[in-house]
Amino acid sequence: MMDNNGDTHDRQSADLNAELAALRRKLDRAETATRAAESLLEEKSSALYQANRELHQNKERLERLVFERTAALNDKIMELESLRDRLRHDRDSALAESANKSMMFAKLSHEIRTPLNGVIGTLNMLADSELGTTQEQILGTALKSCDLLRYVLNDAIDLAKLEQGLVPLETAPFDLYAMADEIADFWRASGLGSGQSLTVRTDPAIGHLVVGDAGRLRQILNNLVSNAVKYGGDGGIELASRVIRQDDAAITLALSVTDHGETIPPGEREELFQAYRRGTVKGDQGVGSGAGLGLAICRELSDLMQARIGCAPANGGGNRFTLEITLDKGDARRPVAPPAATDRPKGGTLKRPGTGKRPRILVVEDVATNQLVMEHYLRKLGCRVDLAANGLEGVEAVQDRSYDVIMMDIAMPIMDGLQATKVIKSLGGEKSAIPIIGVSAHVSQEDQQRMHDAGMVDCLPKPIDRQRLEHILAAIIEAGNSGQDRSGAAAPEQDPDQNIGQNIGQNIGQNIDQNTSQTPSAHDEQTAHTPSPGLMKSGISLDDDSAIADLLAAHFKADMAAAMAQARAALEQRDASELLSGLHKLKGLTGSFDHPAYPDVAGLHDLVKEQGLDVPDADIAGLLDRL
Repeated sequence: MMDNNGDTHDRQSADLNAELAALRRKLDRAETATRAAESLLEEKSSALYQANRELHQNKERLERLVFERTAALNDKIMELESLRDRLRHDRDSALAESANKSMMFAKLSHEIRTPLNGVIGTLNMLADSELGTTQEQILGTALKSCDLLRYVLNDAIDLAKLEQGLVPLETAPFDLYAMADEIADFWRASGLGSGQSLTVRTDPAIGHLVVGDAGRLRQILNNLVSNAVKYGGDGGIELASRVIRQDDAAITLALSVTDHGETIPPGEREELFQAYRRGTVKGDQGVGSGAGLGLAICRELSDLMQARIGCAPANGGGNRFTLEITLDKGDARRPVAPPAATDRPKGGTLKRPGTGKRPRILVVEDVATNQLVMEHYLRKLGCRVDLAANGLEGVEAVQDRSYDVIMMDIAMPIMDGLQATKVIKSLGGEKSAIPIIGVSAHVSQEDQQRMHDAGMVDCLPKPIDRQRLEHILAAIIEAGNSGQDRSGAAAPEQDPDQNIGQNIGQNIGQNIDQNTSQTPSAHDEQTAHTPSPGLMKSGISLDDDSAIADLLAAHFKADMAAAMAQARAALEQRDASELLSGLHKLKGLTGSFDHPAYPDVAGLHDLVKEQGLDVPDADIAGLLDRL
């Protein structure tokens, strides 16, 4: 029994030991797992800590980078805003400078053209009078100098406008054949040197009218021919056109002018197209004659028309200037022969077609000197002439009588030329159909457009070119497009040369009666028949043509007296508008006759125009006293 209990006890102890051993093994495994878990946890915690630390560091770096980039971006924005402000300021300054330059050139054009008109007009009048051989030579030199001055002035203004982008292109069909022939006829008649000839060679493949700016293309070709005449020496000059390629819509042409003068060195060919650059080739007026603007204008115009211009040696010596240009084709075929030209000789008498009557012209002009010049030119063409001193008088004259053509000045007192033209066009009937030609020193594209919009059919720039005047009038009158004299019985025909200045003389007499009512002093009596120093300086002498010279002297004296009286009265009445009008007349008179007081008068006029009556009275009165 006891043995059984012992065995049981032993088994129980063994079982217990076994359970203890199992528990111990489980505990060991648990401890091992715990240690492993703790180790893993510690490892993961360390890794997490390290990752968190790195994340924090990255965050700090990112924040610093964002801050730096934001600061840099803000700096860049401020820099760009500053640059934008500078560019805007520079742009505004450039636009203002461009506008000032345009105003300056417009003013320069007017200020030079107006007195130049008086000089050229009076010189041309002298050319029609009896002169000795020496006087004719001197007069010819003076006229050539005036023409050169006019060309240089026009070139300088054209170049300035081109550089500022102020020259728009016109688009219209034209006949290239006819243009080439007209250019050649002009230079053959008046411009070729001794021993020179000009031939035209036109590609017969040019079968259509072309579309483009005929005036600007003519300007380029004229400048190239002028260059050839100056520097081509003796021999032939060729104006040629050649088709490079064409299709149904457009044609590409090579228009060239070739001379046989001294070949231009390669290094100078491109420089010739820069403003005020002149080559070393000797021309008829010496090395580098001219202002150096003609070819620069050609380059600017060619760029404007998306063309190319260049210079190359000609075969056999000389130079070939070539313009490559693409033009659209017109709808109509080129006529086989140009229209028949009038058989009236150049400088002959203008007559209405069919009736043979001399045309009647109304000249509306406020400056007596310009009236005299225009009247002289028109009467030399056989025209009957009436005069009006402002737009209002012009309108009244049209209401009283019919005219073939009206020559209308633009800047006039009381009513300007544009206003007068609009009034005449509103009269209706035959009166509104009278062709009106604008006459002005301001002949920009914008000015011409305003004249056209007012109803004028053409524009004649000052100084007056007699050939252009004759051409415009002939185109209107001899084509039957003038305002015929429909007012009833025709006025008696008179010899036009007998009445030169008659109308103006009556106006002068009225001005003298109105403005010289006081008894003249001894000094006035002694100088009553003596032209002013400015008149003598302009080359007009009593010995040349006493009638014309006396008339001009009377014009100058009477108009100066009237203008000074107007300015004095306006100063006393504090009338700024009338004062400016009087100073404007004085400015035109002194400028036309090269009076020594012209710079002072012009300066005072501009000052009053800007400041009005704020200009000290003493300055104005002092200048009037000196005059």
